[in-house]
Formats: sequence, C-alpha cells, structure tokens
Amino acid sequence: MLDSLGIRTPARVACDTAEQAYAALERLGGPVAVKILDAAILHKTEIGGVHLGIRTRAELTEALEQLGNRRVLVEAMAPAGVDLIVGARRDPVFGPVVLVGLGGTTAEALADVAVRAAPLTMAEAASMPDELLGRALLDGWRNGPVLDRSELARVVRALGAVLLKAPNIDEIEINPLRLTRDGLVALDAVITGKEK
Repeated sequence: MLDSLGIRTPARVACDTAEQAYAALERLGGPVAVKILDAAILHKTEIGGVHLGIRTRAELTEALEQLGNRRVLVEAMAPAGVDLIVGARRDPVFGPVVLVGLGGTTAEALADVAVRAAPLTMAEAASMPDELLGRALLDGWRNGPVLDRSELARVVRALGAVLLKAPNIDEIEINPLRLTRDGLVALDAVITGKEK
C-alpha cells in the first residue's frame, strides 16, 4: 500500500521458508533486517520479532531459529537517521485525524506528537513538526539529516486521504518513518480494519 501511495520503502522479500530467506539475503546483499511477518503481531520489537544487521547465512539461520522458523520479511537495512511516527486514525470524537511525532521504539514513551483533523492542506501538514519538542532533531541536529517538510506533508496527506476514501480502514501507522540524508523511508507500517 505504501508503495502505491509513493511512500519510499526499502527493498524487501516476504519469505515462507528458510531457503527463500537465504535467497533474499543473497539478492539484497546484506545487511538486512529480518522481521516476523504476522498480521496479529502489531509491535514486533516487543516480542523479539525483529533482527537487525544480518549479513551472513549463519546469522540468518540464528535469527530464523529465534523467530521460530515462521514467515518473515527480509528487508534491506535503511541508513541511519531520525525516526518519526506518522499515522491516521478515526477518533471517536473528531473523526479522521493524522499525527506526526518522534517515532521508533520511543514513540509511546515520549508521546511527542502533533495531531490535525483530516483532510488538511499541504501547509497545515508541513507545519506539524513545528509543534514537536524534539523538532531540532529534524533540522540537521549535530550534522544530521534535514527534514523536507513538503515530503513529509505528502506522506501525512496521503495517509489521511486513504482513511477518508476507505471506510473499512480504522488506522494506518508508519513507525518508524526514518528521516535519512536521502529523504524519508518507511521501515514498518500497520494497517488495521474496522472490527466486524
């Protein structure tokens, strides 16, 4: 879905078997991330469902064993950067809303987010990082990457538009959406539907 919205993602391969995972490692060239691929698991890192920096067949074998030889996603590692969370959800009071915040594994602990009602203009979406306590991290902090506000605004608006067009989708969350020197890259996403 993210690819169809024009949101950049790393090269990746879904693998049902260890042999497929080995072939993916060879094709992607390492280092790779190996993630458990199970729609019922929303927070993979909390259960040890993500292994990073896998370079060799032996490391991949160990990761697969630790994941219980389940279905996995083998994904090219993204460059270093600053992790954001971007999402859209249906609020029971305000209806469709979008959010931007500092992301990664610290997103819930920091709760440093800006929220707007959807739909929103490019200018409204581009201004959301200005509300974050950690906004300095997005402006080249200690020679780090600089956020292209227009690129972020396109991502935020795209997620809001999906929610507005698809009443069966309850929430979309990209976490992390990594800010790199080459722009934004979505490293993980969760899409949940309405309960029946």
